[in-house]
Amino acid sequence: MEMNMYDKMQQLQFLQGLNFSDFNDILTSISLDFNTYNEGDVIVHQGDICDKLIYILSLDRKSVV
Repeated sequence: MEMNMYDKMQQLQFLQGLNFSDFNDILTSISLDFNTYNEGDVIVHQGDICDKLIYILSLDRKSVV
C-alpha cells in the first residue's frame, strides 16, 4: 500500500510526533513546494546559496554526489 503525503512527511525527524491537526496548522502557515525530478536532473549545485530546506521523500535509485 502506498503511503499518503502525511505519512511520508511524518517520517521526517523534525515532524515526528505531530498530530494531524498540528501538522495541518504548520502546512497552512508555511510555503511548501513538491517537485518530481527525472533521472539526471540536478537538484542543487555545489556553491549554491542555501535558501531552502530540501527533503527527499522518495528515491528509487542510488544518489550520486
